[in-house]
Amino acid sequence: MILNDIIKIRKHIHKNPELSGDEVETSKFIINKLNEFGADKVLSNIGMNGVIGIFKGKSDKGKSVLFRAEMDAVNVHETSNHEHKSNKLDISHTCGHDGHMAILLAFASELKQIMSTLPGEVILFFQESEETGQGAKNMIKDTQFKHIEPDFCFAMHNLPQFEKKCIIVKENIMSAASKGVNIKLTGESSHAAKPYEGVNPKNILIQILEDIDKISEHYNEENESSYITTTFAQLGTAINYGITPGNALIAATMRSQEQKIIDQISDDIKKRVIEICNNTIVNPHIEWVEEFPGVNNNINCVNIIRDSAKDLNLKIHECNFPFNWSEDFSYITQKFPGALFGIGAGLDHPFCHNPEYDFPDDIIETSLNMYKKIIQKILRPREKEPYIPEFL
Repeated sequence: MILNDIIKIRKHIHKNPELSGDEVETSKFIINKLNEFGADKVLSNIGMNGVIGIFKGKSDKGKSVLFRAEMDAVNVHETSNHEHKSNKLDISHTCGHDGHMAILLAFASELKQIMSTLPGEVILFFQESEETGQGAKNMIKDTQFKHIEPDFCFAMHNLPQFEKKCIIVKENIMSAASKGVNIKLTGESSHAAKPYEGVNPKNILIQILEDIDKISEHYNEENESSYITTTFAQLGTAINYGITPGNALIAATMRSQEQKIIDQISDDIKKRVIEICNNTIVNPHIEWVEEFPGVNNNINCVNIIRDSAKDLNLKIHECNFPFNWSEDFSYITQKFPGALFGIGAGLDHPFCHNPEYDFPDDIIETSLNMYKKIIQKILRPREKEPYIPEFL
């Protein structure tokens, strides 16, 4: 497939984004492309909308290698004016998942020919619901995935504010663990003319918000990568001048390099909410959501990425610290040896989830070459046996 065709696919996907759990048309598009490119097996509706394409080699004695791309978009109103701008209000591919899918489909278009000379198999894992932390977990639990046992797993993410086309690697923890919390406070509404007849949770809302900041400061002093971000707060259900509010909602997210710290922060928040609401009529309800374990990169897989980048004469950026954003590829690396790596999108490129973000098409070829080089490193036969780098 030539680069212009890949870009057309990318722009088509970009123009038709779908949120986590709603990737129905995206899934159909991918299934059609995998069948067009001659996949030996195509599995659909994995988890909910997940898709897997399997390409077999000339023999089944080689290794099995999985590559992941995400399918979901985000709730961001795109402000760019390019022709392929999202056709849906407040939904856009401003994280680059459209580019990730296009690269994996370009890879699929060449795999039938590539695998005719290699043993083993390549699994293309088109994942639903990455943004909510549900997709990878649900897909690998699906019965259709039961007999899939990859020896190596890889995922790439474009990374703005890094030199374009450089390869970003990190051994062990690549990205932080995170966990969301919803704190619902239920009191009792009343007429605004008689606020004393209701139970307004306003003061409790304020106190919890202040305590969340104090807890965050405490953990951040001990470890700069550990903190809590309040992402939403609401008193009442809507703007109204005749009703004293009877409920409130706080949403926040916790982040840390260590899962045990996430657990400690969760316990501290729960304890403080209960203490604050104790001896009041306000009823608290705590809900934990969108939990992402940290991505733990297998050192051998990172070495394969490094070795592939060196062969392609690509600059390698070694990260000393994990990233604070989260990725549900972590559920895959919990079960199979794998690694997430980055490809620089440009020092001045808008960051992911920015309304002006658009995937940089000039890193597509670099990404595709990395995928091809990785499978050559792992599957290339040598003396009738699959080639495995000496460091494995």
